Amino acid sequence: MGRLFRRIVRPLGALRRLVTVLSAVILGAVVASSCATGPNVLPSGTPGRDALPTARPTRTASPTLTAPPTLTETPQPTSTPLSPVLAQDNILRLFERYRFGEHEDGVTSLAFSPDGRTLASGSNDDTVRLWDIQSGARLATLRGHGGGVNSVAFSPDGRMVAAGGDDASIRLWDVESGDAALILTGHQGPVISVAFSADGLWLASGSRDRMVCLWDLKTGGLMNTFLYDDRYGERSPAQPVAFSPDGRLVASGSGDGEVRLWNPQDGELVDTLPDRDSSQAASLAFSADGRRLVAGKWDGTILQWDIESGVLIRRLEGHTDPVTSLAYSPDRRLLVSSSWDGTVRFWDSESGDLLATQEGMSSPSVAFSPDGRWLATASGLGYQNTISLWGIGGVARLGEIEAPQGRVTSLAFSPDGTRLACSSSQTASVWDTGSGDLLMEHRQFTAHTLSVSFSPDGRILATGLGDGSIRLWDVEAEAVLHVLRGHTSVVNSLAYSGDGLLLASGSLDDTIRLWDARSGDLLRVLEGHTNGVNSVSFSPDGHWVASGSDDGTVRLWDTATGDLLRTLGREAEAVDAVAYSPDGRWLASAEATAVHLWNPAAGRSVGSLDAGGHGVRSLGFSPDGRWLAAGSSDGAVRLWDPETRVLQYTLLWETSEVWAIAFTADARLLASGSVDGRIRLWALP
Repeated sequence: MGRLFRRIVRPLGALRRLVTVLSAVILGAVVASSCATGPNVLPSGTPGRDALPTARPTRTASPTLTAPPTLTETPQPTSTPLSPVLAQDNILRLFERYRFGEHEDGVTSLAFSPDGRTLASGSNDDTVRLWDIQSGARLATLRGHGGGVNSVAFSPDGRMVAAGGDDASIRLWDVESGDAALILTGHQGPVISVAFSADGLWLASGSRDRMVCLWDLKTGGLMNTFLYDDRYGERSPAQPVAFSPDGRLVASGSGDGEVRLWNPQDGELVDTLPDRDSSQAASLAFSADGRRLVAGKWDGTILQWDIESGVLIRRLEGHTDPVTSLAYSPDRRLLVSSSWDGTVRFWDSESGDLLATQEGMSSPSVAFSPDGRWLATASGLGYQNTISLWGIGGVARLGEIEAPQGRVTSLAFSPDGTRLACSSSQTASVWDTGSGDLLMEHRQFTAHTLSVSFSPDGRILATGLGDGSIRLWDVEAEAVLHVLRGHTSVVNSLAYSGDGLLLASGSLDDTIRLWDARSGDLLRVLEGHTNGVNSVSFSPDGHWVASGSDDGTVRLWDTATGDLLRTLGREAEAVDAVAYSPDGRWLASAEATAVHLWNPAAGRSVGSLDAGGHGVRSLGFSPDGRWLAAGSSDGAVRLWDPETRVLQYTLLWETSEVWAIAFTADARLLASGSVDGRIRLWALP
């Protein structure tokens, strides 16, 4: 059966127009938002495809998934995936890539290796674990501490990892072998914080014994000890420490609310950064350039100083409990803080503006990867056993629209991106993409509407119907300009040439027809397919048109003469979709569970992209050529880099098959439509 003919929708139900805005997009300010959702399973009794007289047997769909909706970046996670969280006006987008959950007790500390390939986690289960960032696999479990691990750090060369524990010791392991390399003893209380110098020769440690120690890692000897005055007593139970990026300063916190800067060479006090109005520092972090130092306090405030002048620049307020961890992004634009109040907060490090708040994450530690692409957190309320790895700047789900009559069979953005057209059952609908308002709705009671396409100037909307006719609508006037007749069966696909002069239509009558887009006159009938035509796509110059058919072939036609130029492939499976790249170098075709790439000029295959064993239902290149998107039977939209052919993102929100995708002309938005009648809008990086 033809691709779109297989998409006949459920019987008419109550019309619903619902736009669920999941992410606030506010110019000039970014308002915190979060999204938590449970498993999305199609409701019981959801009707299947309607059986139509001329349909070939429907392919068996993949089993319905019951996992929570996911937004992941390749490679696929091996642990439990979750939903996207934040999407804010291209300033901050997060999506959870992995959730690691193999520690036997609460995760207390996190650190990335200098090359960004490995994540170390310390836990109250007395171990340090090393994780592979690409696969999510656990690489090693490092043992030796006789109590919980409070802090972990990688050496600058990435060859060693250090950990401070409740047993008052500091242990160092060889990362490659996992063998113990050094044990440092001397503290009289739990070691709360460890930090390497930039050259890797020294290690600073802070403890509940009110001492900051500096260790020589060549000898394992104690170089200097900075002891806080006993007069602070229990007000100074722990000492967070941090090395400046150039290794010239060691920062430490104390119970009197002051942060002190020390010279590691001679142990002399360099400066005291006062703030007696605030409480003890619970966490410290230098910016990547060493010009700023931030301290997270037990009263929930965050203080930021200029190191050169020693001046307090600003006080950040919002947390209501101790700020347990701080991390600057490598480009210094973002400051991330975590607290026992159950939130992780994202701040503009220059202005101090709060960009976003993620609720429900009382993370004792946060850490940026060296390239700034990933943020690691210890997840959940309280000290949980899990670690989450968040992608920054990735694809984000912006919102959702429900089609009036069920299954979405085709989508098209207007050239300016302000309108989105959809075909579903007997209805062609147009929405305002900014507000989500339904602007236009036309129902054909005698035939299903199966395909839509905007003219390049956005003035005309073409709709293909189940009775073989095509209607050309004046978008502003909402009036039919022309009715094009000639096909003898369902019009599955429509496409305008880039100059707007030609309109191509593919039908279950096995033909492609070329029309004069202005007058509506039939120019040519392209014959040669032996089964229904599911998809048509023009080359960028409009000289060729490609067609994909149920006969398993992709055919290339000369639009000027109507001659058949190429026949690509003779697969047993139907070709459900075809799409030209914007530069014309590639032609993509959806064949069974893969996307096939062709060099159309040479008429040869250049490779295939695996869709994970799931049937590919829809295809599209982004107008800037950065993405090749495919909608699949597992409810996912996969985004590849067509240059490298590497899968970049898998967007999965529901388990319904994705039958339609469309990009805006500026490639900033992607729309996907599925059999559950929902259209999802995604913001692209």
